[in-house]
Amino acid sequence: SLLRALAEERKGDAPVFVEANPDLFQYILDYHRYRKILLPHGVSMMAVLREMSLMGLKADPDNVEQEGTPLAKVRRLMVTARDENIAELLGSRAKHVAGLIVSVALKKFGHEADPILIGSSE
Repeated sequence: SLLRALAEERKGDAPVFVEANPDLFQYILDYHRYRKILLPHGVSMMAVLREMSLMGLKADPDNVEQEGTPLAKVRRLMVTARDENIAELLGSRAKHVAGLIVSVALKKFGHEADPILIGSSE
């Protein structure tokens, strides 16, 4: 890997300069230590795989595990829950509106009027 090559080329105690994304470099070091990377849910797996590739490492998704629930899955769950809540709200709203229409029609046409027949052409 690039890190190994840089370490082997190092002269004495001179520091090794590595051009890498500083936010992702810790995960590259984890790969060197453990041959596996565990990412917190807020870190992009694709970005880490790209950084691995730039470092000359085998960018294998099997070596990278996303901790917790991936953000894309959380978003899908939130959208589904929102859509279900909207549908439920619309359902109860529709019943409420239908009740109001019947109530107004009964007031206009009298209590003896059949709500089913209101609005039908006779």
